[in-house]
Amino acid sequence: MNYQEVRKKAKEFKEVSKELDDRLIKIANMTWQTIAGDIFDCIGKDTMKRSEVIECVGDADYMFTHGNDPEAYAYFLYLFHNNEKHLQKVMKQAFPYAKYC
Repeated sequence: MNYQEVRKKAKEFKEVSKELDDRLIKIANMTWQTIAGDIFDCIGKDTMKRSEVIECVGDADYMFTHGNDPEAYAYFLYLFHNNEKHLQKVMKQAFPYAKYC
């Protein structure tokens, strides 16, 4: 699925899904594992708050690029635009700690 297809798919979701929540958690973690070193190098710190990690992972289509699950990324876009409260809950499950290093 290319990026345009992902954006179209995001408009097809109508409700939250436990299966897609789990897949979103997986791609969020995969993405963080891929970008964390570069992020820490760029910011010049060795720790980040959970909110900063979540913001970085959700930014710049990193999950589309690094998550290897276009449908889960489409679900992320759906939640981002339609159910931010649920998205925050899922992302806190993905990143349960207050700080990351």
